[in-house]
Amino acid sequence: MFKQEKERRRFPRVKVQCLLQYVLEGSGKKVSYVKDISAGGVLFHSKEDIPENTLLDLEISLPKTESSLKMQAKIIRTKPLKGMEGFEIGAEFINIDENIRHLIKQST
Repeated sequence: MFKQEKERRRFPRVKVQCLLQYVLEGSGKKVSYVKDISAGGVLFHSKEDIPENTLLDLEISLPKTESSLKMQAKIIRTKPLKGMEGFEIGAEFINIDENIRHLIKQST
């Protein structure tokens, strides 16, 4: 019999595809899309490998929100995409406004 592992995440993730823009220090604004999101972080695709612990300014356009949400995030994981160019980037929101966190929870 298999043991079911307990979910260790603080916030449940939801698959969603929406526009994400990020600014990497020393370069201009980059456009990507969200693969999944939670009130604690986001998983997105990038054409470039972004090192762990890099801080980004994010702007996410969730479907159920009137305007894009702006926040900072720290890269916690980077993984090459299989069979295609680019990387899957996991980022944790830092210093996120509780109103923005609430909007993310409501729209997911």
